[in-house]
Amino acid sequence: MNVWSGIFGTEILGPFILPDILTAATYVELLGDNLREFLEEVPLYEKRKIIFQQDGTGPHNGRIVTNFLNRQFPGRWMGRYGPIRWPARSPDLNPLDFFLWGH
Repeated sequence: MNVWSGIFGTEILGPFILPDILTAATYVELLGDNLREFLEEVPLYEKRKIIFQQDGTGPHNGRIVTNFLNRQFPGRWMGRYGPIRWPARSPDLNPLDFFLWGH
């Protein structure tokens, strides 16, 4: 099972159950449908501080995904090919991994 979720301050976005086979197209569709709506509620001065973090899995690195993230978070997203590089040999754990285990 693939699950996507986000944390911003005290707000939680999701979790969303992803398709069994995730592609760059389905991933960017999820982001486009859900992330934009969520960000509409975030004040502009807060949006400018957001760093979007994702790991280095294949679908996260598709050109359509990186183009989307470059538009939404210019210079402020973390990934394998992002402006903030995902660390080599990262244990691939982030706050959401710990949060979602309890659910």
